[in-house]
Amino acid sequence: FRWGDTVELVLLDCRYELVDEPELLLVGEAQMAWLLERLRTSPCRFVCVCTDKPFADVRMADGDPYPSAGERWAGRPASRDRVTQLLDDEGLTHVLFVTGDIHMNYVGRVSEAGDRTSDRAWEICCTSGNVNPLVRDLSLTQFDWTGMPPHVPRLTFDPDAGTVTVAFHAADGTVSHEQVLTLPARG
Repeated sequence: FRWGDTVELVLLDCRYELVDEPELLLVGEAQMAWLLERLRTSPCRFVCVCTDKPFADVRMADGDPYPSAGERWAGRPASRDRVTQLLDDEGLTHVLFVTGDIHMNYVGRVSEAGDRTSDRAWEICCTSGNVNPLVRDLSLTQFDWTGMPPHVPRLTFDPDAGTVTVAFHAADGTVSHEQVLTLPARG
């Protein structure tokens, strides 16, 4: 889906094609090829990858990986590495990931540390009605904001400024967190 030249939404299905052998894959080859092509050739200022499994290598405050990594991109490096390699090789700094599935809210970087293009990519996570108490223990160096109760995120894409404003709305409509993310134009 595209909104003019502003943003392309790339919607993935990361449940149906899970493969455990001979290597752990999160998406099949056809979907992976399509994703990489969309990232590489989108004419839009921003590409927003919507994935039901977090792309971030979610880390706890003590540096340990978030439990059950095998159910996320970080636990299936054969899939994740193909995406990060493309982001790094092509300097794709205009990509934003939006996810859910781990029952928490956050705004953070895809990796806790690193200076590669893919490490610095942003991920937005929003929860449904279930709340995971482990959100309290996420790494504060990786995540700018974390939240427990369910929220509805609103993303506002500004192609002229190269920014995405993220606002998390609580059940009563108030804004619990708002943050402006800068996504440089592709390299």
